[in-house]
Amino acid sequence: MTNISEEQFKGLSKKEKEYALKILEEFAKQGKSDTYNDLVNADYNEVPVDIITFISNDNYLGQAWK
Repeated sequence: MTNISEEQFKGLSKKEKEYALKILEEFAKQGKSDTYNDLVNADYNEVPVDIITFISNDNYLGQAWK
């Protein structure tokens, strides 16, 4: 990777730097990052759905509208 300085990673642990570089590399090569998605969704038992699905799907609020 180019144009990344140590100053931009100041305050991150070694492990956090590794993850940040891995995520940036995945985005650069693939346009997406599974590592980033895994980190974002790690706290959820079930990944949140978008608002349209939540309102219209019978598994969420959709049943209330019928």
